[in-house]
Amino acid sequence: MKKLLCVLLAIALLCACGCQKGAGAISLDEDYVNLAESLPGMTEAEIHEALGQPSSFLSGFRGDVYRVPGDRLLILYYDEDLKVEHVKLSVPVDAGNVIRVAYTEDLRLADSCLNAQIIADTLHLSSVLHLPAFRFDSAADLAAFLDGYGDVLGIDEGHDGALSLRDAAAAYDDAFFKENCLLAAYMTAGSGSFRYGAEVVYDGAGSVCVYVNKTNDPQVYTDDMAGWLVFAPQKKPDLRKCETYDSLYAGADVE
Repeated sequence: MKKLLCVLLAIALLCACGCQKGAGAISLDEDYVNLAESLPGMTEAEIHEALGQPSSFLSGFRGDVYRVPGDRLLILYYDEDLKVEHVKLSVPVDAGNVIRVAYTEDLRLADSCLNAQIIADTLHLSSVLHLPAFRFDSAADLAAFLDGYGDVLGIDEGHDGALSLRDAAAAYDDAFFKENCLLAAYMTAGSGSFRYGAEVVYDGAGSVCVYVNKTNDPQVYTDDMAGWLVFAPQKKPDLRKCETYDSLYAGADVE
């Protein structure tokens, strides 16, 4: 009898350990890295039991979209067995952080960015436009960037009543960088009449990308060149396993 009780206890312990990844063991309040590591392999039914019904569904793929704290979107892709295969997180960039700056063809931006090799490798081989991407982990990092490129980006020039680059950057001080970092991307436009938005997309494979999209389509527009700098504040823990940084122009509105 004592041996039987021991066997039953052992089975119960094994079942408990095996079920830790199942329903009820996860929460949308967890940081993205934890979710990206814990969700793959879970079935659609387990996801719905643990997280509830999704906010929306993917179009063209089998997957769910959940709205998580911070107005972010957690995107789950399922394989043919309806198990989570990929996990992505989409983080919107506030419109005020897409800053009009001066147009420049200064090659230093493309040469010194985090995705310099990607830009060099795809420049003449792909229709996809990669944009110079940067990451700043301290106020000193940001100040060094502004010291190096502020002149060509028109650091003190405000456009259409918006903040200048210098004034916009002033919000990112030592207090901000204690728990956050700042991603940035630079792009040029064929007219100052065009406007842009951006989002940051993480995937579970250790990469992060700043997507820039055009948000208007004026029938009449000015014949001038413009530059835009995207500032995308991010929580440092969300990026702790990111190894690849990129930025892409996604064209018209990204959904």
